[in-house]
Amino acid sequence: MGFWNQILDSLAKKFDSVLNRPFENKFTWSLFTLGSLLITSSMVYSYTADVKAELKNNGISFIFNFASGPEIIPTIIGSLLIGFSIAIFWKTKIPKTNNTRSDFHKLVEKGIDSFSDYEIQKSFKAEFNYLAPVTAIKLILKLEDSLSKFFDYKKARSHIDISNDIFSIKKPKKLNLISVISTFFYFIFAFLAMASLQLIIWSIKTNNSSGILTFSVLFCCLTAVSITSLNTYSETAAARRLSNTV
Repeated sequence: MGFWNQILDSLAKKFDSVLNRPFENKFTWSLFTLGSLLITSSMVYSYTADVKAELKNNGISFIFNFASGPEIIPTIIGSLLIGFSIAIFWKTKIPKTNNTRSDFHKLVEKGIDSFSDYEIQKSFKAEFNYLAPVTAIKLILKLEDSLSKFFDYKKARSHIDISNDIFSIKKPKKLNLISVISTFFYFIFAFLAMASLQLIIWSIKTNNSSGILTFSVLFCCLTAVSITSLNTYSETAAARRLSNTV
């Protein structure tokens, strides 16, 4: 492995240690954290009372009046973000009671090798909502924590090959580069989205309707790019996890 490949690989592993959680976890906690920050900052700002300062110089008086009231817009936005995070958490993390076993579960219990490729793929697609080759399905069933590996494979299949019953990355150098670039874009555009959100609040306070529209469109675009970048990184992280399985 060359020098630059080692640099890219070490950077990718460092990013993995920070961001290598399931995508829904990162998205849920990001919404909850952002909503909490907006509400907290609004509460702190609303506690500032009217302040008057008088400066006298050579018989001339200067009076400065600083007034602030409760910031209702950040509080509403923060409450909505926290509500969305709770809804996503409930949808993805709270287990639902279901005593019926799926066709794929029954197929695995009876022995997957005794069924045809068509039956395996059909039941697998009904279970996981994507189509995987039979070789990948059988290989993942041999691994520990196979359920999470199936979700990893769904995200990583464009970066993964199977040879000799081992997952391998097709182009490691390209994967590391995509991982670094997507992480960089995620942080940059997330920061810009936060800045545009502040501009939306400022436009609302100043009754600037054109500013509200412009910055709202900008916020949506920046957020979309940020989420796309995070999703792209999640695919590379899933590929790296699968390639490290033995």
